[in-house]
Amino acid sequence: MRKFISNLLLLLLLAVANSCIYKELWYGSSETAEVRVDYDWTGSGHENPSTPMGLYLYADYGSSSQFYQTGSSSAVIQVPIGEYGAIAVTQGSDVIRFRGSDDRDTFQAYTGETKSFGPSLLSKSVPRATGAEAESMILEPDFLCRGVAQEISVTLTGEDQRILMQMQEALYICNITIRNVENLRYAQSVSATISGLAASLYLSDGSPSRESVTEPFDCISDGQSVVRGTLRSFGPAAGDVRNCLVLYFILSDGQKIYYTFDVTDAFAKAQAAHSLEVEINIDKIPLPKPIVNGGGYAPSVDEWQIHYVDLNM
Repeated sequence: MRKFISNLLLLLLLAVANSCIYKELWYGSSETAEVRVDYDWTGSGHENPSTPMGLYLYADYGSSSQFYQTGSSSAVIQVPIGEYGAIAVTQGSDVIRFRGSDDRDTFQAYTGETKSFGPSLLSKSVPRATGAEAESMILEPDFLCRGVAQEISVTLTGEDQRILMQMQEALYICNITIRNVENLRYAQSVSATISGLAASLYLSDGSPSRESVTEPFDCISDGQSVVRGTLRSFGPAAGDVRNCLVLYFILSDGQKIYYTFDVTDAFAKAQAAHSLEVEINIDKIPLPKPIVNGGGYAPSVDEWQIHYVDLNM
């Protein structure tokens, strides 16, 4: 009886086994090909910068990325067989961060927030441009170039395969010059902010985000009559947002004075010319003399005084 039961169980197991169909799971091509990557810096304004590069290959020009870290000149990498789109970005910055790299349409560069700027100025203690009081104050991006390539086909032809990444400057560079500043020799410090700037940059097409932020930066005074400053940014925020320049002066007697200027047109002019360089030139600011020997009204050094001037740009 035991032998009969054992034989019956064996027959049942064989029947079950014969009724199953096994299929091998396939996760895509495991074969790779050797591909050379070259970076062309001709149109970037930078001559072969010594910086690590991040190369992202996107299957079907969308999600599912492959990441490679290379040098800034050329590299040879192993790439799975397939069709790709590519984004290359400079890396190694202490300020610029990246997010959303899993999908090329969400891949962005951004920076962190800051709480202070200029000599002893806290972001919460200084007046902000009208309408920009709620904007975050972010760190100025320092260096970012990007390159995009499409319709990359990696095959097993045995022939030499190459990806050429043509790198471009990704940041707006704003040059500010203020001439004929009266009584500038009495200014102990000069700082500035520009509001309405983009919080991040989409790396697939170089478009700015819709979230607007304020960026602080220091200015340089010649001690006579000219103030200059340079600011890098991701450009003006997308949408109907105004860009305002605010200049902050601290005088030798402790007075704190600020001036505001609408510079939206300067950014719009650069965009219309397909340029990343923004020129802001302002003529004549009537900075008051410090109060000496007790003469005149002496405001509290903790108060900021706004001064209005006719804008000559």
